[in-house]
Amino acid sequence: MLDANEQDVLARIRPGDVVLDIGGWARCFNRANYVLDLFPYETRGRCYKDAMDLGPQGGPVEHFSAETWICRDLCDHTPWPFADKSIDFCTCSHTLEDLRDPLWLCHEMIRVAKRGYIEVPSMAFELSRGREPGVPVGLSHHKWIVDVTGSGVTFIPKLHFVHGERHLSLPAKFGGSLPPDRLVSWLFWEDGFTYAEGWFTREQLAETVRSFGAETEDGEDSLERDRLELVLAQTQRELSEARAREHALRQELAYFAGLGPRSVRVARKIHTFSQNHPTISRLLQKGISTARD
Repeated sequence: MLDANEQDVLARIRPGDVVLDIGGWARCFNRANYVLDLFPYETRGRCYKDAMDLGPQGGPVEHFSAETWICRDLCDHTPWPFADKSIDFCTCSHTLEDLRDPLWLCHEMIRVAKRGYIEVPSMAFELSRGREPGVPVGLSHHKWIVDVTGSGVTFIPKLHFVHGERHLSLPAKFGGSLPPDRLVSWLFWEDGFTYAEGWFTREQLAETVRSFGAETEDGEDSLERDRLELVLAQTQRELSEARAREHALRQELAYFAGLGPRSVRVARKIHTFSQNHPTISRLLQKGISTARD
């Protein structure tokens, strides 16, 4: 789940809500009371922790247990073990693109849940080269290119010609330059949403790639060049973000210019006091504002 969306998801879940997470084995969503996944409870969370050193989301405490972790094939067309609309909130993050029948998952999510959150790799991510060593375009285990538009989700088969002709995919340097929120697509839904299987001809895929405004290329494929272009673009983006943070910090430090050590210590104590006693801090600020007026 996109880190920037985690708090928004949690804010929509009320204290007594029953929460179901679909496909949460790789990176657990701790607020879930129930989890459905093919993989077992005992190895939960290891995938992202080992590969990317990422821990769980959804708060520090697991609300699910071994008893509420349901291990099963999500696509076997057997109804999930929940009554209609018995789940208050359902999360499904980076799972639909992996599975053979995401339409069935959408059907069951709408049946059992009142509302929820879906997140998938964006089309820009999945159509970018250099994402995985040895894989020309996107990630090897993703079966679908997913388009989220409005309240609808369309699953387009990731046909093999996307890997062969360079004008049918996006350059690694384009994909690597995208910020995190452009690498995913998401949908908050209530009561339901529309879902369908789509299709790309070569011509339609080429037009979609052109719509991103990136320069496309013809010629021989070079996986190593794609990989290096991706790393370079990501490094340039991270450097730009670091420079922006440095500028903001310098502006904050300028506020303390000319202050002695004692003044800085007093300012820190006032800041700590305001954090520990927000009500008193607001009253003081209101008093100061009134006095100024």
